[in-house]
Amino acid sequence: MQPLLRYSYPMLASLLLFLTSVASQEPRIQPMPLPQTLVLHKGDRAISIDGSVQDWPGLPPLNLEDNRQLSGTALGAYRGSDDVSAVGFLLWDEENLYFCAQVRDDWHIRLGSDGQTRGEVPPADSILLSFDPRRDTRTIGRDVRREEDREFWLAEAEGQEKRVVSWDRYRGNASFAEGAVAVVRNDPKEHRTVYEARIPWSVILPPGDKPAAKRVLDLNIVISDLDDPTDPLPQTRIGWTFGMGPRIDPGLYGSIMLLDIPADEAKGSVQRPDLPVQVAIEGDPVPGPRYWVDFLEQLQATQPAPYNLNTPDPRLVAGTERRDLLASLDYQCEVFPRVDFIEMQNRIHRRMNREVFGQVQTGLPFFWDHCLEETARSVAEPPPDGGFRIFRLPQGGWLVRSAQANFVIDPSGFGIEKQLWGAIDFALLTNPLDVTKRQDQLAVRMIANDPKRPIIMHLALHIPGFEAKDAPIVRPGEEYEMLGLKIKALGYQDEKGMVSESIGYNILWPDGTRLVVSGTQLFEDAVPAGGDIDLLLLSARHPLARVIGQRLQAKLTILDDLFVPEVLPGPTGRTSLEDAYKLQRGLRPASSMILAPGESQDVLPAKKK
Repeated sequence: MQPLLRYSYPMLASLLLFLTSVASQEPRIQPMPLPQTLVLHKGDRAISIDGSVQDWPGLPPLNLEDNRQLSGTALGAYRGSDDVSAVGFLLWDEENLYFCAQVRDDWHIRLGSDGQTRGEVPPADSILLSFDPRRDTRTIGRDVRREEDREFWLAEAEGQEKRVVSWDRYRGNASFAEGAVAVVRNDPKEHRTVYEARIPWSVILPPGDKPAAKRVLDLNIVISDLDDPTDPLPQTRIGWTFGMGPRIDPGLYGSIMLLDIPADEAKGSVQRPDLPVQVAIEGDPVPGPRYWVDFLEQLQATQPAPYNLNTPDPRLVAGTERRDLLASLDYQCEVFPRVDFIEMQNRIHRRMNREVFGQVQTGLPFFWDHCLEETARSVAEPPPDGGFRIFRLPQGGWLVRSAQANFVIDPSGFGIEKQLWGAIDFALLTNPLDVTKRQDQLAVRMIANDPKRPIIMHLALHIPGFEAKDAPIVRPGEEYEMLGLKIKALGYQDEKGMVSESIGYNILWPDGTRLVVSGTQLFEDAVPAGGDIDLLLLSARHPLARVIGQRLQAKLTILDDLFVPEVLPGPTGRTSLEDAYKLQRGLRPASSMILAPGESQDVLPAKKK
């Protein structure tokens, strides 16, 4: 058995008070004016999409050069304007919108052929053009006013040639924009990259809509900068509207007005007409804060209960009110756009706090944030004398509290490293490559501030401020000791040392209480024989979940990977509540339970039950 480091933690309440005092001392950001610009007509000028700006006239610029427009500057990720800054330009005619940008970037990263499958958001330096033609979008999530919005991704990508990716976040799909052309040209000596594109109005505007003089559209421009080829996430982003305040409102776009003045005929500065205000909307575009505060109160008034042979229907195990509340939460997770969810995780991991602060103001992200605050209060209560108490974290993952040790499993979500810092001795990850099953800022803080708090995984992570060599890398089949707990990594490893993407854990307390974590790829023969399993934390996304549960026959099985948005497209990307009920029926006679975000369950040793 190999010993891991030990640590005794301070009181949670004292630490939260300290963090609150530090947060209150952060300097205020003086907001920039909401950006607006005029777009002149191309006229007879010929614009060749070749990555050169020599054929572009002098135009009103779109500036992305102010430090207030930055997101993700911590841990040395941003090193000044030569790291990432830009100026952009627009022209139009009756058929197309023309865009170019000159980006200062000290290290340009293109998308290789193997990068297409490395994540939901391609890992490459890029520009995202987001259009809201009706000027009525207010937030991320299931805002129906996003239906006509369009986004175009510009990057140097191997095999993509001059095609432009059209991203439809609302519906969760991507395709090449018909008729659009783009070229990205990098000058490594000058550390400059030119992005140039011609995008037909037919793919920007809703069907039947045409451009016209005095037409106003809302637009945002966001540049993602990657500086580490081993890190698939952008370390820094700069956005046209990111300088609007201390938090970045994801529904706040700048505005552009099309003018019929040919660019070559414009003399001096063009007088700007008054741009009309954004469209007024009624009500919350998505369920707002009041809805979620009331929802959580109603949910907390119910209690989870185990489903077994004594109950005919898992839907009714804890009453119809709880059933309806869980169904409502599951629906909100189902319709939350996948790319919004993945990108929110990316922003969290790279400490782009102003962006995340804007995202958690409403909708499902507000619920996650609010629920985490409530969970932190519950966590402060003493754990049971024997066994352990397990909490379902709001955005995914688990917190285990016991007299011997306190640890998290696959912690996910904004604020974990602050709200729960005093209650975490170590962390266990089942799949560190999945951005929805980890919390990079927690990892950085654990390693940088207190190396005696290890984050335990079987694959190395490469993130800013975090040395992979500092993390204990466990091997499937080997057993470790941590604060009196015996922890065995469960998974596949071949003769060449290749391991499964996901592993599980067998955790044994001194009093004999036993917790088994399945991950999404565990085979039942990897679980050590002998002794009862008091709790099986079983992933509902595991393709053999029913077989695993039936063969292990734990005293209690709690289903994992519920109440989260879609992680990947396809049947294994998300498990619905109805799928979970079906799984529970298949697990009988074993007793099973569904915990909602923020809820907990005590698991006691046999002598205390």
